[in-house]
Amino acid sequence: MTDAAEHFLAVLAADRNWPFLGGMAVILVALGFWNWRGAVKAALVLLLFEGFLRKQLLPGLQELSYALKDLLLAGAYLRFFLLPDDAVKRSRLGITKRSRWVTWICVIIVSFSALHPNLGSPLVAIFGLALYLFYLPLVVMMPRLYDSAATLKQGLLRYAGLALPVCFVAIYQWWDPAPSLLSYYAAGMEFPPRLLGTFSYVIGFAAFLSLFFALHLGLFCASPPVWARWMLGINLALLITCGLICGSRSAVVQMALWMVLLPGCLMLMSKVRRTRMLGGIGMLVILLVATVFAIAAQDGVNPRIMTYRAGTLIHAARDAPLLGNGIGVTHPRMDSLRRVLRVPKPNPLLPVYDDEMAATYSELGLAGFVAWYLLRITLMVCSFQSARAPGEFRPLHLTFALAQLMSLFTSFVTNPTMGLLVTAAAGLSLGLERKAAVEEHA
Repeated sequence: MTDAAEHFLAVLAADRNWPFLGGMAVILVALGFWNWRGAVKAALVLLLFEGFLRKQLLPGLQELSYALKDLLLAGAYLRFFLLPDDAVKRSRLGITKRSRWVTWICVIIVSFSALHPNLGSPLVAIFGLALYLFYLPLVVMMPRLYDSAATLKQGLLRYAGLALPVCFVAIYQWWDPAPSLLSYYAAGMEFPPRLLGTFSYVIGFAAFLSLFFALHLGLFCASPPVWARWMLGINLALLITCGLICGSRSAVVQMALWMVLLPGCLMLMSKVRRTRMLGGIGMLVILLVATVFAIAAQDGVNPRIMTYRAGTLIHAARDAPLLGNGIGVTHPRMDSLRRVLRVPKPNPLLPVYDDEMAATYSELGLAGFVAWYLLRITLMVCSFQSARAPGEFRPLHLTFALAQLMSLFTSFVTNPTMGLLVTAAAGLSLGLERKAAVEEHA
């Protein structure tokens, strides 16, 4: 939604192709309204290939390629909440009443930041709200996306299979960085090139590697059929390979963390003998430490990494007003949006933080900062609660819950890949137990 808003407003302001793009926007919203389930699935697929569409297939329509998934989701939101079908009306979200109240209160508190005078325009305020809350409706939509646990598992296996073409593109870019249809991003870069696969930015590709690695581990532990085990094993090898050659240390560190967290949590929640459990966790910890030291040995680790987050958050808390500076006001794309709308910048200029926690505090203030992270922690706790139920879906419960935990310490608002995938995972985790319970009593 962030890129879509900026690019469409830029096109309209420049009086260029706006009738065509406006017509396409209406068509995409209408398609999402017509079939909201298909629109959500299509948006999740388009997310993986958005960079490829933007640069290779539709280089002259970058505005439209950015907006595809968000316009489909906008139509899906309208249909789901305004004209829900019978299946939606009969179902109930697997979340307690107290958690619902906490969620609503947090959303309202965060939304108050859109009234800040620093924003200077209603469109800028809407842009800021979209940065934080546009994907939140997926939390209540994803549990209704599939009608049974079997179809959900099948859908997740198919989605995991999309890692194959993404990884192949990244490996091809590393193997042959010369300019071509598949190596557009790697052109002109030093060897080894900074690989992006089918994504627009390194941060998106790194989020894909981490989250899909976790999804494959969760599915592998969820008793898949034989053909799926082969596919998951091959894809895991490709994901690890891409993590090692992509040049992103965060992707490799997060994959190493997944190798510790998910098996460790599964062993703690199962009836494994304590000695075997401790031995397995010890070996995984050794692997994690060895991986981190191997990554650090490549270039050396800047000593500021350990204290950077705490220092920037303290700096933001000291300098930002109690009510914040306005939602989304320090986002990297806000300046260009202000230029398009001819909205003056805040005076004096506000500090820009490259750490998301500090930026969130600067934008939302104390109350908004607490509400935003309380909202995400509440959804995470609900996911962990659903993971207590035994069954073949426990690994997926834990995967989706741990994904939310890890996203608290990475870019979420400024990384649409992380934001969309983690929010969708939060919704799926609330529907797995309900579907499994219904099938058991059927």
